[in-house]
Amino acid sequence: MVLKPLRVVEPDLRADNPEPHRFAAIFGFSVLSVAAYLLEKGHATAGWMLAWAVAILGGIAFFGWCAGCFMYYVINRFGAGGFFGHAPIDGAAFPGVRPPKTRGQ
Repeated sequence: MVLKPLRVVEPDLRADNPEPHRFAAIFGFSVLSVAAYLLEKGHATAGWMLAWAVAILGGIAFFGWCAGCFMYYVINRFGAGGFFGHAPIDGAAFPGVRPPKTRGQ
């Protein structure tokens, strides 16, 4: 609430489909849940490997590529039905890559 009015940080709003981001969040939560279960049951190596995989892939998302969004579009391309509502807005964009800013932003 302090940084935005001072214009230290500004939101990076882009036109994009919300479905892949929801899928990525749900998938990441599921993987972290499995990691917590494995850690609880004494399988520390497998649990920490899953937790670090989510952390590393989440860090990569700050550079413009989302692994969960990529998975969403790849699964969609294989013809899985159900929760897949839209293809990427820009058909030329590589799946999972952050869409470019539009001119009005």
